[in-house]
Amino acid sequence: AGETLFYKELADKYETRTPKCLFAGSDADGISVVILEDLIGQGAKFKELTVPGTPEFVARGLEHMARRQAASWMAPELYANDWLRAGGSHRASDVAGWVYHPDNWAKQSKAPRFQLLPQALRDRPKLEKAMRNLQDILFLSEPWALAQGDAHFGQAYEMPDGEVRFLDWSAVQIGHWCHDVSYFMAGAMTPADRRASEEDLLKGYLGKL
Repeated sequence: AGETLFYKELADKYETRTPKCLFAGSDADGISVVILEDLIGQGAKFKELTVPGTPEFVARGLEHMARRQAASWMAPELYANDWLRAGGSHRASDVAGWVYHPDNWAKQSKAPRFQLLPQALRDRPKLEKAMRNLQDILFLSEPWALAQGDAHFGQAYEMPDGEVRFLDWSAVQIGHWCHDVSYFMAGAMTPADRRASEEDLLKGYLGKL
């Protein structure tokens, strides 16, 4: 339902440059349908998630974020939206409660990738508390702007002219500027590339902002 709200009320504003929406609707239970124009037919290319992004690609993604944030920076009409102000889909669907629910934790802890986590990141109650604290800090700390809310590498796609845009606005919210920026940078590159380029990337982002 968050994505329905986005395409009905926000998609044509704030330089989001999202695909044309042909239909967006939700029923009383929040079951939703969103129909978008064909991006592949326009030459859009999505990233292969097993291949890390380059600093150049991330820089273009940060340019998109800066453009959108500048257009929505501390916009009063966004703050007036009760659903956005309350934390959007993250709060409405209690993402932290779902991610760190004991049943989900037990399921995920059986996956081979779980064994790669350091011991400090296996404390379920501590991690849930940390995530909730981050939500309290990041959602309405000033300065905030319109946030995609789930700006990981898999959401990014590239248009034929090289512009990087983001799909999946189901987690739309208002949030501190660093929310989308840090989420995207941390997940899109190898740690070595991020460490080598993050200062220049942030300077480039701020220049665009």
